[in-house]
Amino acid sequence: MKKPDLKTVEADGIRYMPLVPDKELARQVVATYQDGWSRGGKPAIFGGDALYFFKNFNDPAWIIEQAERMQDARTLEELPLIWYVAESEGMVLSSGALMFNHKDMSVEKGRGVTRHGVNGKGIFKTLSEVLMSQIDGIGYLTQADTNTMHKATQSNCENNLGMPAVGFMPLKYKIPTAHYWTDVENSDVIFWDGRVSVVHNVGYSGTKRNPMTFVDERASALRQAVLSKVGLYDSCASKTGRAHNGVIQGGTEDLSALLAEDDSVCGWMKIKANGEILPVSRLLEAASETGKAYIEVDLPATEKDLAQQSSFLDHGFIPMSYMPGFFPGKNGDGRIDGLKLGYVVNRGLFNSYLDTMTTCQLGRVVVPSALPIAELVLDYARGAR
Repeated sequence: MKKPDLKTVEADGIRYMPLVPDKELARQVVATYQDGWSRGGKPAIFGGDALYFFKNFNDPAWIIEQAERMQDARTLEELPLIWYVAESEGMVLSSGALMFNHKDMSVEKGRGVTRHGVNGKGIFKTLSEVLMSQIDGIGYLTQADTNTMHKATQSNCENNLGMPAVGFMPLKYKIPTAHYWTDVENSDVIFWDGRVSVVHNVGYSGTKRNPMTFVDERASALRQAVLSKVGLYDSCASKTGRAHNGVIQGGTEDLSALLAEDDSVCGWMKIKANGEILPVSRLLEAASETGKAYIEVDLPATEKDLAQQSSFLDHGFIPMSYMPGFFPGKNGDGRIDGLKLGYVVNRGLFNSYLDTMTTCQLGRVVVPSALPIAELVLDYARGAR
């Protein structure tokens, strides 16, 4: 497929432009991430050598390398990401990217930041709209994790970017700069031992979807709530069920064989559910041993994956997101719905969170359109205690 024609857009004296391999621009991008996440230049050292907690973003050479990869791509399938910045008078004010997974025909919106002092002025909202306009018509599913620090971003995804809230992930991310954000509104319910919760937004592309879905009965309420919200349906042949085999499909006793993503900075990991058999209990032990505070797995809502869904749920995982058309289909059957299951390792912290986050408190950090989904997820968690 043809590579998108990445255009520069000007609005209100600000240029929204694709990242290019330029040393000064790369330096400005680094400064923007450091400034935005350290609350305006306050000193912050993470791991002894990095101001922004994802270390690569402190390296101008790495920024230039990403710009070159984007520039050198000849087709959509060769494009690893689309990275845009908002620039005015030689200063980068905001930055964000779309990361492609071409195998799954999906794209994730993330790594957004705005300089301290210019946030709240709609700059990142416009940047996001410009970013999303670059992939109009390509037929990819879009998704974003919008954390509870940023209700405006939640609203923007839901109301402007075509990505409604379909899930809620309690205490997913560790924010190493949390101690700099104690003065922000609602910080008392945003941060829990430096961790924040996340609204999961998914944009169904409208390409063919397989409506025949299978979920464990303990996740059926979330499935129905999401499908009703986004105006989709499941087939009358769909069913709920429960299987008890006490294992997941997913590699060997070597934890590294299981990992789809492993983020030691934010203390979470995503599991690949395929391969050999591994007891879920061993997985939970390994997560605790390696300091991971949050685990998640994405499973297809298909009949053959029903046993895996049940196995995770039997061990205390909870339904956190139902994702229409999340997985690519086979043989022209249409995209397959997905079910995200998650587990918070620190049960004491999680129980404290659940006891505190009433509907009133949750509404302080989650936009109204996402609130019913978030409440349902927390109800699942309370019921599983």
